[in-house]
Amino acid sequence: MAELEGPEQRRRRGFRLTAKYQVSGWRFLYRRLQHALVRRDTRMIDDPQRAQASPLVLGVALGVVVCIGAVVWGLFSPAGQVKDAKIVANKDTGALYVRVGDRLDPVTNLTSARLIVGQPDNPVRASAAEIDKYPKGSLVGITGAPNDIRDTQDPWSVWTVCDSTMTGAAVPLDPVSGLPTTARSPVTTTAIGGPLTKGADTATMGGNQARLVGYDNRTWLIYSRPDGVVVRSPVDITDPIVADALGLRADDLVLPISQGLFNAIPAEPPLIAPAIAGVGERPAFAGDKPLTVGTILSARDLGGQKTYYATLADGVQEVSLTAATMIRAANPQVGTEPVEVGPDDLAAFPKSTQLAVSFYPKDTVTLVDADNEPVTCWSWSHFGDEPTSRTEVITGRTLPLAPEQVKALVPMVSAATSEGMTADQVYMPTTTGRFVQVTSAATDSRLRESYFWVADNGVRFGLDTSDQQSGDVTLTALKLHYPVPAPWVVVSLFAAGPTLSQKDALIRHDGVPPNPTVAGLDVKGAN
Repeated sequence: MAELEGPEQRRRRGFRLTAKYQVSGWRFLYRRLQHALVRRDTRMIDDPQRAQASPLVLGVALGVVVCIGAVVWGLFSPAGQVKDAKIVANKDTGALYVRVGDRLDPVTNLTSARLIVGQPDNPVRASAAEIDKYPKGSLVGITGAPNDIRDTQDPWSVWTVCDSTMTGAAVPLDPVSGLPTTARSPVTTTAIGGPLTKGADTATMGGNQARLVGYDNRTWLIYSRPDGVVVRSPVDITDPIVADALGLRADDLVLPISQGLFNAIPAEPPLIAPAIAGVGERPAFAGDKPLTVGTILSARDLGGQKTYYATLADGVQEVSLTAATMIRAANPQVGTEPVEVGPDDLAAFPKSTQLAVSFYPKDTVTLVDADNEPVTCWSWSHFGDEPTSRTEVITGRTLPLAPEQVKALVPMVSAATSEGMTADQVYMPTTTGRFVQVTSAATDSRLRESYFWVADNGVRFGLDTSDQQSGDVTLTALKLHYPVPAPWVVVSLFAAGPTLSQKDALIRHDGVPPNPTVAGLDVKGAN
C-alpha cells in the first residue's frame, strides 16, 4: 500500500517551473480583463493600452543617454577650469584673456591672442571665480584686429570697383543757389570682393561700345582695343579730326570718374592723328606706283573685308579704320580717298612698324547711354592655378549685385576724408573674408607681393611675414594657408586696418586711444 503524502511533500511537489507560453497567456488574459473593464469590450480589435509604457521606456533611455553624454563632455571639456589653457574666455561675459607666463592678461581680440601664443587655439571657457585665481596684467594685443579669421579654399578670386554717377536731375544741388554743387561728389564708389550677380540691368561692355569720362581736367575715352581689352585713352573731342574719326561730338556727355576706377582701367597714350615724317615725299620702295608718304592704302581679303595701310618712308603699316581716317584728314595734301591695291602689290611692299597705333579702336565708337546706364564697373577675376586673369568693364542701371547683397553694403567711415583712396561703400560675402596676395591688374601678371586679410566689414589688414623670427608664425597662428591673387587697385580701396603679426600683437596698453576718424551711430537702425 502506497504511503500517504504529508503536507511538506505536497508543498514541494506543488512548486513547478513555468513555461514562457504560460506567462505570455497570463499577461494576455490580464490585459484582456483590463481592456474589458476600461473599454467594455473583450474583442480587443485594437490595444492602445499596450503602448502606454512606451513613453516611460523612451524617457528613461533618453535620460540615460543625456547623463552619459554629460559625463563624457565633462571629461573632455571641463567647464570652469583654466588648467593649461593658453587662451581663456569668461563664460559669462565673453571677455578674453591670454596666458603670459603665470598671468592671465586681458587681450583685445581672439586674433591677437592667437598671434601671441603662436597657435590657432580656441578659448577655453572658464568661470570668473576660476579666472580670478590668476594675477592679471595690462591690456595686450592689436587694437582693431578682427575677431574671426577663417580661411577658405574657394579657387575663384573676383574683385570689382564700380562708380555710380548721378546725372541730370539726380546731380546734387546747392540748397541756397539751386545750382549744381561740388560739396558732395556726384560719384559713389563701391568696392566688391566676391562673385557678381549680373541681371537685365547690367551688361559687359564690348565691341564698339565706349564711355566718355572726365578726370584731372582731361577727357578720357574708355573703349575696347582691337585685342578686346578695355582701356582708357585721353581724347580731345573738340578736335574735329579726332572726333570725326571716333564718331564723337563736342557736346557728348562726359561722366565724372573716381580715382579708384580711373586707376583700375589700363591706360594708353592719347588718341591723336599720328605724326608722319616726310609727308608728301615719294618712298624708295614705290617703284612705278603713284605712292607718297602719308597715302592711305586699302586692300580686300577673300571675304571682302577691307584692311587699311599707311604709307611710310620705310614701308607700309597696317592701321585701323580710325587711325587711317585721322591720318587722311590730317594730311589732305596726299589725297582724300584711300588708294586701292591688290594683294600682290601689298605683298611686295616692305612692312613698317613706325606708328604706335595698335591700341586705336577698330572703328567708330558708340557711347553707352550715360543717363540710362550711369553705373560703370571694372572687374578682375582669376580661377585656381590658371596662368592669366580676366578683366571686363560692366555698365548698367544698377550695381551688379542682388537686392540682398545691396542691403549688405557697408559704408566706409574713412571714405569722406580719404580723398578718393577709400571706397564709399564695400561688399564682401558676410560668411567670411578673404586671404589674398596682391598682384597687378595686368591679365598676364606673375607678380605676387604682400599678404592681406580682407574682412567682411570692408577693412583690409596687412599680414607682416617679413620678420625672420615671427613671419611664419603669423600665418600659422591664424591658420591661413590658401592665399588667392587679388589686384592691388581694388584691394587698396578697402579701409586700411592695423598690421597683423606676432610682433605687433606683443604690445601692452594702458588704454586705447580714440580713432581720429569716426561716424555717429543711430541706435534706431539708420547708418
